[in-house]
Amino acid sequence: MDEKKIPALYVFLWILLSVLLISGTALMGWLYYLHVRDLRINDEQYNIVAIVQKNAQNEALKTMYLAQLLDLSLDQPVSIYTFDEKEGEKKLTSSPLIKKASIKKIRPGTLYIDYQIRTPMAYLGNYTNTAMDQEGYLFSFQPFFTPKALPAIYMSDEEREIKWGTCLKTHREFKLALKVLHTLQNLLKYNLIIKQINVSQAFSQNYGERQLIVVLAEQDYLSSTEYVTYLRLNPDHFLQNLENYMTLKLRMSKDKKLNQTIDFRIPQLAFIKNNV
Repeated sequence: MDEKKIPALYVFLWILLSVLLISGTALMGWLYYLHVRDLRINDEQYNIVAIVQKNAQNEALKTMYLAQLLDLSLDQPVSIYTFDEKEGEKKLTSSPLIKKASIKKIRPGTLYIDYQIRTPMAYLGNYTNTAMDQEGYLFSFQPFFTPKALPAIYMSDEEREIKWGTCLKTHREFKLALKVLHTLQNLLKYNLIIKQINVSQAFSQNYGERQLIVVLAEQDYLSSTEYVTYLRLNPDHFLQNLENYMTLKLRMSKDKKLNQTIDFRIPQLAFIKNNV
């Protein structure tokens, strides 16, 4: 028996109706979604009214500071449905203080912020309220951190940047100062405090002026007196110079504490000058 053929017009109408039905359903669903979203955006209960923060360090930033970075205020409320987490994370990490940040939205109106702030390693000498971390980033110290006895690093004008957020990681003077600081950490067992590391002349064009200055302090708790030692080191041999100083320190009389300048720039020699 011959099969009956379906008319082409009938097939076309059937396909057209199916497409209209599916697209119409999708359109209605999309319009309903937009309607619900608009209702929620305009609903005050979904305005962001709280920030819950978490960070690994003990010193947290002020919630008001985080809100300012995110452009949030009670005068101009923002709906949690229009808030972009990724854009907010970019705003947070635009601050020189914040190293990493992630944001999660908690309905109806709370932001959960998990962030990591930079840890101050030293102050940048000659500039007030400027600290740096291990990666060489510069940022303001106050009012974000409690007072800390950190060493001051002095660099030459041509190597130094004073703008917060600048990274000195690739600067040769910063890399040298970081190596010196890490080496000096071993001196802490002798109750010595690292006060300054001056690398401003470490790469001087005049070889006679090249030096690396380290300032150490030792506290005499009986007399409440602080004794300061200035070390003048050879930038090319500072590791050996510091080892020589540690050996010399062990041989010095512990009962006799003086303010001194010790010059190690000439190999195998140490010139000691007692400062008044």
